[in-house]
Amino acid sequence: MALCLANSLIARHDFVPYDQLVRYKWWYRNGYMSSTGHCFDIGAATRQSLQEFERRQRKFAQDHNIPFNHMDFLSDPNLLNQFDVNCSKDGVAGNGALMRLTPVPLFFHRYPEIAVEYSGISGRITHGDEKAYDACRYYGALIVAALSGVEKNELISDTFYDVHKQWFGKRTLHSDIMEIARGSFKKHGGYEDGIRGKGYVVKALEAALWAFWSEDSFEKGALNAVNLGDDTDTTAAIYGQLAGAHYGYRKLPSKWLQCVYANNFMHCLSSWITYEGEKWFTNQKTPDMTKPSNHSSLASRNTTSNTSIVSKQDSDLSSESGSIIDGSLATSERKAIDPSGHIGLFYDAWHDCILKSPSISIKPNAHSTALPPKCLVERGDKPECQNLLRFIGFDDELRLSVQSAIAPPTGIASLVQYPFLIDECTRVLYYSYLVRHEALPDEINNARKNIQRSTCETVATHVITGVNWGIDILILLRLPPDDPKMIDDTLNNICQYLNNDTKLSRTDSLDRILEKHIYSNAPELTKKTTIVDVCHAIHRLKNDPTHHQPVSYILQPIKVFYPNGNKNDDRFIPFEPKTAQRIEKHLLRLSCVNKMWLTILSNEISDVLKKDLTEQLNEACDLKLKLANEYDKKKETYGNAILNIRQGKYSQEGINHHLLIDDDQEITWKRSIDDLKYWLTMLKKKECFIMEWKTRGFEYWNAIKCGVEHGDDDNTIERKLMKNDRQRILCSNDTLNENNWSTLEMLCSRMINERLTKPDLCLVYADFAYYVLASRSAVRVLVSFVALIKNDFEHHFVRSGNPDPNEDHDHPGQSTTLRCKSAQLSNKHAHSDLTMVNACIERVEQIPMVRKQMDAVRKMQETSV
Repeated sequence: MALCLANSLIARHDFVPYDQLVRYKWWYRNGYMSSTGHCFDIGAATRQSLQEFERRQRKFAQDHNIPFNHMDFLSDPNLLNQFDVNCSKDGVAGNGALMRLTPVPLFFHRYPEIAVEYSGISGRITHGDEKAYDACRYYGALIVAALSGVEKNELISDTFYDVHKQWFGKRTLHSDIMEIARGSFKKHGGYEDGIRGKGYVVKALEAALWAFWSEDSFEKGALNAVNLGDDTDTTAAIYGQLAGAHYGYRKLPSKWLQCVYANNFMHCLSSWITYEGEKWFTNQKTPDMTKPSNHSSLASRNTTSNTSIVSKQDSDLSSESGSIIDGSLATSERKAIDPSGHIGLFYDAWHDCILKSPSISIKPNAHSTALPPKCLVERGDKPECQNLLRFIGFDDELRLSVQSAIAPPTGIASLVQYPFLIDECTRVLYYSYLVRHEALPDEINNARKNIQRSTCETVATHVITGVNWGIDILILLRLPPDDPKMIDDTLNNICQYLNNDTKLSRTDSLDRILEKHIYSNAPELTKKTTIVDVCHAIHRLKNDPTHHQPVSYILQPIKVFYPNGNKNDDRFIPFEPKTAQRIEKHLLRLSCVNKMWLTILSNEISDVLKKDLTEQLNEACDLKLKLANEYDKKKETYGNAILNIRQGKYSQEGINHHLLIDDDQEITWKRSIDDLKYWLTMLKKKECFIMEWKTRGFEYWNAIKCGVEHGDDDNTIERKLMKNDRQRILCSNDTLNENNWSTLEMLCSRMINERLTKPDLCLVYADFAYYVLASRSAVRVLVSFVALIKNDFEHHFVRSGNPDPNEDHDHPGQSTTLRCKSAQLSNKHAHSDLTMVNACIERVEQIPMVRKQMDAVRKMQETSV
């Protein structure tokens, strides 16, 4: 049935439920698109709906005097709109609606609101229960997000629905589907915890999402889906739609691909549906003007959201542009980072900037939006908060421009300059209120002529044809790590106050907030010093049009006004979503280096770090500077490549070459940044440890700085440390302290108690954390030899101790498993073999402490005989 649905979308170039039912009927009666030439394994609900469809066709033919054999080819829009395509009985909630879904979001994913609504309708025509409709809408939204490059942790996030709520219009999900959206499928026990792949759509959806959540590869997830038992083929079919969109074709098991029936046909159909979807996107009208044939009143929708309002005039302009397959012809919306824009100004989408000259004088139509305000508060450690520009509605292109420094981070975009990491101690408060919308006047011909006369002398790519006015503000708060609940409760109360004009309760807890940073399109709001002042100012500005600022601009390509071409090279090539988000991911990762430093260590470096941990601090500084310099270089490189691709000078297919991106480099960056974070965290921990001991009256000594060297015995160490008999020195290191904390505290208390009776005692903590200890039982022998070895030895895993399910392979010291290579060398004279194990220690050597210890070991080996 998925093939029938795909063929309908391709043949009709649009979403036509009647035609879909016709093709389902052909499959049921004649084996259309079946691998066996006949229908098999049809569900009872689908069979009943198709039989009802045939009955309605016969009656409709009689009522409208149409030969019955012509009914399958009905195309008159007026007749199609009179035919009721909802052929299911009420309360039918089988899983068949979900298993055929994916062609719809694949075709319409460029307009998420339409893709989600059409996904629901595609299920409703054969499965009439609200749960089936909403299951299809929710799963369709997940597939759309996956196709747009959204990370897996965001797809399975408990807040996915909240983040993408505008995709679902005014109709909320059924409570059973909402429970799944909130994460009911995240059960580690799987079948033992009640996950079942049954014929009921709710259970089937939960089982498919469990399979997707439980594993990190397409193959393992599919096997999990099948191994649940029950209705295995349907569970796997539902799973495969989302998993395929997320992992992509190249991640499918090659041994499975070799067994796919009609492989070439599948490739052709996939390419065709992509082509037709892009063509539809180019030629369609704006979302709130589009609806499918047979669109019933029960499936009506409102796609107007708080972030996108497009006028009919804008739609009329785009619909006159022809049918060229060019994504650059689409109407687009940009957040207003420059408040000086108005209708009639030209826009350079290459650099994302408004051109102040020339300007066209057009008196716009203005009307109130009548949309409610939108206010929400989120924890910073939620996945969606790691990209705040996307969180508040910046599109891919503008995010690329801001992140790569093509466009200056002004207005609300200045949030990228927030100096700290967004983490569990961060709260994100966002408020948006659209007050009015301005669009081109009804008489657009004069406006078109004015634009055509003016663009002859400009290098613009677009024209501003609409402006959404209102208030847009984001506040970032750093909370104390201890007990933030009272602050969270107050922030939630503030959201209620801003959304519903409720009473604002006590706000004393907000005084405990450590940092607050305000970013807005309204300059007056950024000057407020307290959150309460911001709230009062918002209430005042809402009703004062003179203080409203542009929230976003509606852009029409200049090509729309020049059907026969413009003498200037104004082409704008938008990025594919996955490509844009991959570039952005690199930039976001590197941009966190300086923020990491400020978050963990702060700007004011303590005397403890400067005096007692000098070498460690310097090594961390060197790594930070190296990464920061790399970030500056990459921003410039990426910015140039982005401009060349937008202008058509580079192809997106060669993006990796132009940006010098490869998987190894990506891994190296991630590891270096992870290592810096680990090292800074250890430095901070050590700083706190030293300060605590100094508070107790101890001096802190680094054993190495006291002259202790490798090879010193106990007497030598004692002689180097002890200056007189009035000293009491506690010698330890981090590992001993962590494993024997109670003993450490006991020794500390004993020394402090002794000083109470002998006030002139000098208490010292001697730190051996950076001292390399030698094993006295080791015998070191250096032997020189030359042997021929190969590079392609088999990898092995070497484990120290028993398996541990809590192993962390991404951070040093947290794993007992080591990946290594081994080589066996034959010694013909001694009639024996020598096995060499080459452990991959490059990863851990990037940590300054470990690198220093490894250098010391090597030096020791080089000087040993």
